[in-house]
Amino acid sequence: DLIKFDGESRNGFRSGVSSQVQPGAKGNAGGISIVTGSLELFNGAQLTTSTYGKGNAGSVEIIATDLVKFDGESKNGFSSGVTSQVQTRAEGNAGGIFINTNFLEVLNSAQITASTFGKGDAGSVEISSKTFEANNGGTINNRTSTQFPAGNIILNVTDNITLAGLDTGIFANTTEGST
Repeated sequence: DLIKFDGESRNGFRSGVSSQVQPGAKGNAGGISIVTGSLELFNGAQLTTSTYGKGNAGSVEIIATDLVKFDGESKNGFSSGVTSQVQTRAEGNAGGIFINTNFLEVLNSAQITASTFGKGDAGSVEISSKTFEANNGGTINNRTSTQFPAGNIILNVTDNITLAGLDTGIFANTTEGST
């Protein structure tokens, strides 16, 4: 089994899956759960949970028996990958990102990101895999821009981790002005 999301349409909509609490809304977003053989996102495709209102964002959970691959960015500069966020002026927690697969690839500016810009925790990024490869600007990010925690990055990689190329890496950050 293969699930594949590729790029953005002519009208600018990105392919992927999104679960959100909209601005002004109160309540929780349900999150995203994908179970498959392989999952591939290319050219700016995204799996996104976020809160812009008052409520929790839900988590992104991926279980793929073979491969999870995030590759590239769209023509407009949107990175392929997974995002779990608490947006500015939002109140609630981001559910975090959980990936379990044999092979995980984050390539060519693709990103796995959990972050908070509002009043709530960003959630953790947890990866269980035999191998993990990031190159050419591929990143795992966890950041806070507020007084709320960014969460942890947890890698359970049994065989091999490869990080190669400029701006590639695993980053846990606080931005200027955060506490």
